[in-house]
Amino acid sequence: MLDLVWQFLLGLIIFTIPLNLFYKLTVNHAYVDGFFIDYLVPKIYLHDIFIVLFIISVGIYWLKKDKLILHWQSKIRNLKSVLLSINQQRTPQHIISKVLVALTIIFVIRQFTTANVVASSYWLIKIIEMGIFGWLLIHLKLKNKQWSLIKLGLIATIIFQLAIALYQFHYQKSLFPYQFLGETNLSQPIGLATI
Repeated sequence: MLDLVWQFLLGLIIFTIPLNLFYKLTVNHAYVDGFFIDYLVPKIYLHDIFIVLFIISVGIYWLKKDKLILHWQSKIRNLKSVLLSINQQRTPQHIISKVLVALTIIFVIRQFTTANVVASSYWLIKIIEMGIFGWLLIHLKLKNKQWSLIKLGLIATIIFQLAIALYQFHYQKSLFPYQFLGETNLSQPIGLATI
């Protein structure tokens, strides 16, 4: 049953990623020297909701099975042994892991010392979300026959996006307003080459 839920959520994630549907949390911090910068706006995308639901459902399942707790206990033990062996071993693998841990810590701390803490914190959360999602996909190990809903979601996404693209190309206009499919409004192309 859970496999079916995970397949359905993955299918929804695949279908909603290209839609570019989002809700703006705040626009107050998105101005630089009086200019509005869209990339600085923290947004909740529609696919974020399905990714978080996927992470929660897999996390609850693994917590019930104690796999996640045992996995993290072994990871913490491994990290302790790596940290304790800092001066004992000088292999390239240990040096690389130490450098990566140090760079990660520096990167996280740096996000809270930027000029726009809201935007940098938002992107840090997005990186963590995508990292956890990718890690779960790698460790989930769905069987071949369980990929049917995911394949169906991919096929539906391709057909839907192709239909929108053909409509836009043929009529040279957006199918719906920006609020529905995230299509860019090209009716007032200021600074946009149209030829």
